[in-house]
Amino acid sequence: MLEDILVLSLKAAQDPSAILPPELLAHIFLFLTSIYPLNLAADPGQELGWVYVTHVCRRWRATALSTPSLWTRLSPDMGPVWEVFIERSKAALLFIEGRFNMNNVVYAPGLLPSLHKHQDRIQELCLSKLSPPFFVQLFNRLTGPLPNLRALAAVTCQYDFPVPRLPPDFLSSIAPNLRELRLSGVDFPSDAVSSLLSNLESLFFDDGPPTVRKGTASFPDIVLTLSRMTCLRTLRLVMTLLDSKLPVDAHSDDIVVLSHIEVLVIESKNDTCWHLWSRLRVPSFADVHVHSAQPSGVESLIVSTLQAHLACSPPPNFLGMYTYSVGSRESHNLNFRLRGGDTNDHKDPRSARGRPSLELGICTVDAEPLCKRLLAILPLESICDLQVTEAPGISRPFERVRDLLLPLRSVTHLRLADGVTCAALEPSSIPGTEPNDKVLFPALVEIRAVSLRPTTYIAFSRVSSQIKDALRRTLDHRNRLGANRLKLVLRRDQGWEEYVAQWYVKDEVIWVDRGDGT
Repeated sequence: MLEDILVLSLKAAQDPSAILPPELLAHIFLFLTSIYPLNLAADPGQELGWVYVTHVCRRWRATALSTPSLWTRLSPDMGPVWEVFIERSKAALLFIEGRFNMNNVVYAPGLLPSLHKHQDRIQELCLSKLSPPFFVQLFNRLTGPLPNLRALAAVTCQYDFPVPRLPPDFLSSIAPNLRELRLSGVDFPSDAVSSLLSNLESLFFDDGPPTVRKGTASFPDIVLTLSRMTCLRTLRLVMTLLDSKLPVDAHSDDIVVLSHIEVLVIESKNDTCWHLWSRLRVPSFADVHVHSAQPSGVESLIVSTLQAHLACSPPPNFLGMYTYSVGSRESHNLNFRLRGGDTNDHKDPRSARGRPSLELGICTVDAEPLCKRLLAILPLESICDLQVTEAPGISRPFERVRDLLLPLRSVTHLRLADGVTCAALEPSSIPGTEPNDKVLFPALVEIRAVSLRPTTYIAFSRVSSQIKDALRRTLDHRNRLGANRLKLVLRRDQGWEEYVAQWYVKDEVIWVDRGDGT
């Protein structure tokens, strides 16, 4: 007895892993399955991945073979190994992910029958590179229940085929416990929902690249389907309906309330996104991102929907307006951002940047009138943090920028990212302008210009000046008018030091290094 203990002690001293209990060893193997997964198609030299480790000794191999959860991650390109994993996984739930096409069926004819045979064990099914005919073949055979399916992803290719659809009642009857659904190159599942989907939490839908044929789902069907997904937390729609399918009446009382939404993203080439957004009501804590790629014909709908959103949300603290040219510069893209809400940190409104946000990407022929319409419905007294950016190629007189920003009287923190806003801050004594001592942003306490170089030239009213001179005149002018002392945040490696040393201002200069943000 004593000799046996001594032998075991000597072995443990030589190999500490020998004393690991099987439960801990199995947990280590499970961790390795995610770090070194099997990749039989991409790298034959590493095709066994984590399985190599289980062959270190008989004990390790026995532990691996007696742990079904190690063998539950399957890929359609595994070939004959598929059946080995199925057998070793026993009754454990399966996680299937990878490319699934006709080649898999040709070289492994038992793959599809095996998948259908064990469909009640599938917890995640994430397949890409599906041809539309094979998509139909695969899902039409999944007629029995999938009680354990929690995540489904299907991405099709070969877009010259008609767009495939999920079978009728697939979501409500066949996979009623589904929590996450991702579809790309597949028709919107408007006929796959016949009852409330109280378990679905995430929907990611992409109608595919422009070359793909459009689906048959109508706008009312899409709205009706979304109304049945009452527990959604994440909704991302990348879809462009034909203009003929969009509502003629932009305003409608057919509203869908998604009270649990945390993230809402809608993107389209035309006005599809604005029509969809106008039908959805989400809570104030949600992050909302809506973008279109072509000039909008429903700007009034955008304004009214934003107004309805603001009516149910805390007043925003941050406003960002970013304008840049699109295509031939005949149209502009206005990126309109709001962030913040109720916050106890009134000294630094930038603390609201991690709070729920709203971002609208609006393509328009002229951004300035749209900006005015959007600003007109904002609670401007709550806007403390501001950034206005105009990309190169957009020529707008600084006086018009100044007039646009003049109503923002509560701004305390301003981030300069280009010369246009810097020019708008210039005092009214610039040659060629009318005298006017009204200060822009009277409550301003900080100017952050970490992305600007001092010697960059800006133009206004046929006068050209460097940013360093415009900023100096702004500080001088505000000091003479008795405005608040400012904190000026600059970056060290931009060359500001020699110029700031020559300024006769009482404002505080804060130096930051690269990577400290904008």
